Amino acid sequence: MGEDTARLVADFALLELDLVRVKGRETPLRIFTAVGGPAVAAGNDFKHLQERHAEMVGAYRRQDWPGAHVALSFCRPLAPALAGLYDVYEQRIAEFEASPPPPDWDGVFTATTKQG
Repeated sequence: MGEDTARLVADFALLELDLVRVKGRETPLRIFTAVGGPAVAAGNDFKHLQERHAEMVGAYRRQDWPGAHVALSFCRPLAPALAGLYDVYEQRIAEFEASPPPPDWDGVFTATTKQG
């Protein structure tokens, strides 16, 4: 879901998936997923996941690849349902380790095609 929808369900257990720039749009969009309702959001398990997930995304955007790997390793067992997302981040991190983005990289993923 996008930022507008996320604001409407701010009491849900939401995690930021990515910051993306889509074809035909200049401004990056933050996209989120809901991992549960308000009861989940209030729980300690989600709060722990939310902290680790934010650490991973932050390290990724700072180009701190070792830090992103460590945070990712903590996220996986906390949210097995997000394995596909964490696989994507793991692949991106490995690609950036092999071929780093420029120093002024803004952490935004640029989608070159719209997916349905």
